[in-house]
Amino acid sequence: MDHIVVRPAQPGDGRDLARDYLQSCRYYAQLDPEAFQVPTTVGLIEWMEASLQRPRSQDNLWLVAEVDGRIVGNVEARLERPVDDAARQMLRELGQVRVWVNLLDVDESCRRRGVATCQRRLSS
Repeated sequence: MDHIVVRPAQPGDGRDLARDYLQSCRYYAQLDPEAFQVPTTVGLIEWMEASLQRPRSQDNLWLVAEVDGRIVGNVEARLERPVDDAARQMLRELGQVRVWVNLLDVDESCRRRGVATCQRRLSS
């Protein structure tokens, strides 16, 4: 695979993100139609662009992976801070910082080629 660039998602990425998102939705809806659906495509690019315009807190992350200037993957995640009453909770993890991945998808043509590995450095 060519050089993969990882960078923050930004306005203007909506078209590629919508394309990859729909691919993933179709894939998962085939696997488990009870849990997943293919969303309407009407206004999907605009919805993505509106989401890209919203400010993110420092605990939210949205990254894209590019190959030759084309977005081929993205991940949305957030940090979950320890809960205030962690000492009273049964689950030890509630006293730790955790990462919650909301979405991870890779273009069909690039799957199983290292795009979503944790070995990439964030490009500045």
